[in-house]
Amino acid sequence: MNPAKSMWLVAIGIAAAAVLLIAALTSTALFRSVEVKANDLHFVVTRYPPPEDIVLVVVDQKAIETFPEPLLFWHRYYARAIEAVANAGARALGLDVVFPIPVESWTPGADRELAAAVLRAQTVMPVVCGYASYAVGRQKDWAVPLNLLSASLNRAAYVNLRTDEDDFVRSIQVYEVSPDNQSVAKSLALRVAEAVAGAEARLENERLILGPRRVALAADRTLRIRFPGPAGTIRRVSLADVIAAHDSGDRVKLESWFKRRIVLLGSDLPSDRHATPYYAFRLGQPANTAGVEIHAAAVWTILQAQPITAAPVAFVVAAYFGLALVGALVTLRGSGWLLGFALPATAAVAAAGSHIAFHLGWQISWLAGTATLSMAVLLSWAWRGHLVARGRTLMRSALAAFAGRTVAASVERTGAVSHSGMRREISILFSDVRGFTSFCESRPPEQVVTRLNEYFTAMIGLVEKHGGDVNKFLGDGLMALFVEGEDHALRALNCARAMAAHRGEFTTSAAVHTGWVVLGTVGSGDRMEYTALGDAVNTAARIATLHHQTAAGVLFSEATLRCLNGQVRARALGQFELKGKQERIALFTPEEDATD
Repeated sequence: MNPAKSMWLVAIGIAAAAVLLIAALTSTALFRSVEVKANDLHFVVTRYPPPEDIVLVVVDQKAIETFPEPLLFWHRYYARAIEAVANAGARALGLDVVFPIPVESWTPGADRELAAAVLRAQTVMPVVCGYASYAVGRQKDWAVPLNLLSASLNRAAYVNLRTDEDDFVRSIQVYEVSPDNQSVAKSLALRVAEAVAGAEARLENERLILGPRRVALAADRTLRIRFPGPAGTIRRVSLADVIAAHDSGDRVKLESWFKRRIVLLGSDLPSDRHATPYYAFRLGQPANTAGVEIHAAAVWTILQAQPITAAPVAFVVAAYFGLALVGALVTLRGSGWLLGFALPATAAVAAAGSHIAFHLGWQISWLAGTATLSMAVLLSWAWRGHLVARGRTLMRSALAAFAGRTVAASVERTGAVSHSGMRREISILFSDVRGFTSFCESRPPEQVVTRLNEYFTAMIGLVEKHGGDVNKFLGDGLMALFVEGEDHALRALNCARAMAAHRGEFTTSAAVHTGWVVLGTVGSGDRMEYTALGDAVNTAARIATLHHQTAAGVLFSEATLRCLNGQVRARALGQFELKGKQERIALFTPEEDATD
């Protein structure tokens, strides 16, 4: 296969594996916990202009210090605040205060006074009154006039906040459907938005339709809030200041606060503050956000039609796969500065793309994207390591096959080809096939090569089994060196006996001689060979030519016999003349039959 095509296929496979692995990782609770906080960073690095058309009237510490009554009995203060906001020309008011029980027994007339103030205000601005879901069941026994009034006017809304697994508030439940599916309750933010828009919202294919606005919701009818900023971003006025301006008739001040604005009235006390996306990164106090400000942010999100929704799954998978593919290709092909620059640049582009998508209203986890890229890089490095290891194994095998295991081990140990030599006493084995010439003449060449390779495979196995290295192939024969260990002569002879005893298509003759040689790598930079040099090598080769003069399949010299130290019973064959040698040489053969 074309190398470029092969690399692309590998990169695609790695990218797919990275996407699948990270998809499995994102399903774990630990990853989700880290992921949501990582996604919160989008809010931290984003600054929106504070909403000019929304203002909060808050029950704060100043109000607590101003009004002597317990907070449970502040009905008359709320009534005066609602009247002040209505007279100042506000567009709508959301009351984020829950009245679970009537207080007539303790403050006579307070419940009726608050309900009357709301009813009067309805003629000039809509007032949405909040209730807590837990208090609904008590209304039959403890009827609260304000709750009954707001329900009859269709201005009642629940104020329960929805928290994620980490107890952070990031979204609101826009609708709550009763267990019997017979009734639908709406959140305070939705009711206020409806009041401002002058239209009833409806659901259509997981979208909230409110006049010309089409607000995307999650599958569970939740709306991800686009917070305009951390706690304190939305303008607020203390309830104490509103009451003071109302009681003094300071209409100018009231209008500067509320005219043509959406007003939410609620608590900004520690008991009603919550962690939002800014909480973990917020410096200063308060780090958490008042519940009434969260409702206001949800109103702003709906009216701006800019919620944050999960991006389409197909788009996310394609984006992550693209990241992983880039990471795989860069890692597989690149090196040095390319890896050092391209991978961080890709991660930065991914983070920037995720942030741009956030501004467009799509939630794409930059953490999952970065994790996918990192996983692809790790898998690619592992693949590169596998290829390097496989290449080393191949080179080691090739080097051992062509130069012998001794050279291969030396190169692996030192990282270089040694050009030095050393003088050692070793045992040298020569073998050849009897009658090979006639065998070749009667068979086609391809069969000759096949049979010879099969034969050499068996012979090489025997040499390696006895601790030797095949140094050369000499036609139908081979030369093997037995270097390491004091028993090199015994191992060489046992190998020769095993070769001669091998039962196969060919009959083998083998000769062994022991002597001093020079071992080293010879040749040029382009072609080198590890071999043994010296008279001992020539002597061993000459001995191998004397098989036709004896009936023995294994011959060895007197020098080898001395090194055996009586470990093998030998039979003397007599004195033989060697070509090129003036002195005759004594040869021996083992008395026992050779075995594997």
